[in-house]
Parts: sequence; C-alpha cells; structure tokens
Amino acid sequence: FAHAHIDPGRKIRSIMAYSTYCPGCARVQRFSNDKFSYANELIGTPNENNARQLNNMSPFVASYRAEIDKNGCQDIQVNGYPWHDNDGRAFDCLWYSTGNNCAAYGQYSNTENGLNANQACCVCGGGRDTLICTPASSAASSQFSIQLINMGTNTVFDEAFQYAKEQWEAIIVGDILGFAGGNPKHGLQDLLNGEFDTGYYGSVD
Repeated sequence: FAHAHIDPGRKIRSIMAYSTYCPGCARVQRFSNDKFSYANELIGTPNENNARQLNNMSPFVASYRAEIDKNGCQDIQVNGYPWHDNDGRAFDCLWYSTGNNCAAYGQYSNTENGLNANQACCVCGGGRDTLICTPASSAASSQFSIQLINMGTNTVFDEAFQYAKEQWEAIIVGDILGFAGGNPKHGLQDLLNGEFDTGYYGSVD
C-alpha cells in the first residue's frame, strides 16, 4: 500500500509519483491517501496510500530519541521504544502526565522489565537525569573537529554553520573516514561543478 498515486485521466500524480509513470501529469503537493481528496476526487486507493505508511512509521521516528524536558530528565526507553505499562502502549508517560495518574497508579504499573511509571517517567519523579547520568570525568571526549570553509562570498549563514559545527563536534566521539579528493589545480570545484568562488584541495570527511 505504500505506493504513490497516478491519475492519467486527470493528468495528476501525487508528490511521490515519478513522471515516467504518468507523462505530462502535474505533481500535486499531496501524499497519496485514500481518505482525502484533491479537486473533489480521492488522490489514493487502499493500494496507493503513502499517508498510511507515514502514519504507521511516525511512532518509530518519534521514539528514536526520548524527549528531554527542561530539567534535563529523559523518560526511560525499553528496547528503543518509549516505556509503557502492562496495559499497552497507550499507557505511557504521556498518559501518566494527565490528572493524578502518577499518584493513583504510578507505583503499580509494573512492566515485564520491572519498571513502574514512578521509576520510568520524568513526570512521575522517575526517568533518567541526562545532566548527571554520565560524570564529566568519565564521559568520552571527542577528538573530532570540523573546519569550516566559506567557499563563496555569502556570510548570512556563517553563524548557523558555526553553531552546527559545535553541536556535531560535541556529538561525534570518533573520526570518520576521509576522502582525499579534488584536483591540485581546481580543488573541489571539479566535484561541485564550479559552484564556489574558491577551490579547495585536501582531505574531506
């Protein structure tokens, strides 16, 4: 069902559809969906429903990293998924944040891993304190550094790139393979099709 939708009769295709399968069809800024319409007609079928696939995958993407609250606390994850109690995934830390659920049920909501909401959820007084969970003395230090080179004259985004550089330097604790590219005469302009004013020749990560 995770397929795009084409409609040769109306000469339209959904945003993920290739023009090769519908020559001359205009791309509509919609994902294929059998529940919603475009120009009064559905833009999908049960077998052409990218929206369903996105909805199915959203919990996995959302739980890739647990949210860290303003106090530096992170809800516990179990096998890479947000903690929930024995009654199912609907009864997670978000559910316990409602009303007095922590006080009423937090100590009884054991899961197969032995944690209850009072232990797993920040809102119930549990979770993991990301500010102190790794002592500074034992934390892995990054040997990775990023060199920024403005290869043009536009400096509008320099500050944003500097911020990104500092964030990645703090996250990456090991170096990655380099690429000895470029031409001694033209630098990386050959690879980048002459997009920059200044050439660069050297290793690139």
